[in-house]
Amino acid sequence: MGQVIAPALEPLGFGNWEAASSLVSGLIAKEIVVGTMGEIYVQRADDADKTEAPTLTDDLKEIGTSFATAVKDAAGNVISTFGIASMSSEETAEEKEERTYLRGEIKNQFTPLSAYAFITFVLLYMPCVVVAIAMKQEFGTWKWFGIAFAYQMVLAWVVAFAIYQGGRVFGIS
Repeated sequence: MGQVIAPALEPLGFGNWEAASSLVSGLIAKEIVVGTMGEIYVQRADDADKTEAPTLTDDLKEIGTSFATAVKDAAGNVISTFGIASMSSEETAEEKEERTYLRGEIKNQFTPLSAYAFITFVLLYMPCVVVAIAMKQEFGTWKWFGIAFAYQMVLAWVVAFAIYQGGRVFGIS
């Protein structure tokens, strides 16, 4: 679906399938936009690192390691309840590498201007499914909901377009 709507987002500076897909998933809740981008880009890094399919033994070893880490973190959180330790655990080297990779990928995909246009679009387009349902209930008909939905999408597109294209006119990248 991201590939289908990506061309419509091209004049806004973020016409790639990754950004478009994150916007589609963001209709469920806007917080998911960033999570989707993280999953797409980190998965891409994981796919680049893998040369062969994992075996059942590898999968079981990874599940066991993940479980042991989760138990350790949970125990740390229980202990921190009594004020003995902080709830925030130390970032592992793998988490730090994923975060660094994600930042690099986003810098490759977005310029400061296109990132600003993207953020503006996310802030202005349809909030989420729950709000959509509430709007339908308040309006009483699907017709007015459709008009409100279209208005929010067009408003988001026009403002993001003005930011991106206006910035390009003034030589901002």
